[in-house]
Amino acid sequence: MESNFNILDLLRLQVVENMIGGQERQRQELLKNQQLAETQKQYLEASQNLEQLNASYSELEHNRKKLEDKIQIQRDKIKANQDKLFSGTIGSSKELLNYQEENKALEASNSKLEDQELELMMQIEEMEPQLAKAREGVGQLQQKIEGLKQEISVKVKQLDEKIKIFKDKREAIAATIPSGEMEKYQRVKQKKGGIAVSVLKDNFCSVCNMEIPFVEAEKINDPLQLYKCPLCGRLSVLYRPEVDKIKEEMEE
Repeated sequence: MESNFNILDLLRLQVVENMIGGQERQRQELLKNQQLAETQKQYLEASQNLEQLNASYSELEHNRKKLEDKIQIQRDKIKANQDKLFSGTIGSSKELLNYQEENKALEASNSKLEDQELELMMQIEEMEPQLAKAREGVGQLQQKIEGLKQEISVKVKQLDEKIKIFKDKREAIAATIPSGEMEKYQRVKQKKGGIAVSVLKDNFCSVCNMEIPFVEAEKINDPLQLYKCPLCGRLSVLYRPEVDKIKEEMEE
């Protein structure tokens, strides 16, 4: 394994790990999708509003039905009294007067109840467009949520596929790196914010962007050797044309 080790594999390892990290961050951002969260909040508010409207509508309809039932009961009573009045079975003028007075009171009561019922019917009629609009709004938000979830699901699946490809590449690259170099890489990576390897080009470090002192730069001349940046302490490789192609290789 030692004889096949290419120091650029450390750079390849870092590049592919950065790609994995980038894809995983994108995945997390997708799962925390702000548009979906806001739409879900709107849906909850709209659903609560619809629930309140439905409750108010049901209460109005319930009260209207109670009035309707009471009016019908009194109508039935009036008819029964009228049947009695024309039955020829009433034995006294007092009894006759009692039936007539009762019907008069029932008709007056029904007149008031019918006015109340009419008022409730008007309120119900006015509320129906509000209910229809609220239902439509909830339905549209629900469709939007489902659409966003489906869109996110597709993108997450695509990212998962990319992550798997990059992880497979990482494993293949890691297998070519000697254990000692891998331990060194992991140690520097942990200390240096996740970036362990830099490229030294024209006496500048690609990570800390500092110019390497001339005395130190003179010692860095072998593209096959692994160096250490004297300024930031990262593992460093001397620039060669293959470096420019590494990212493209990892994305293939």
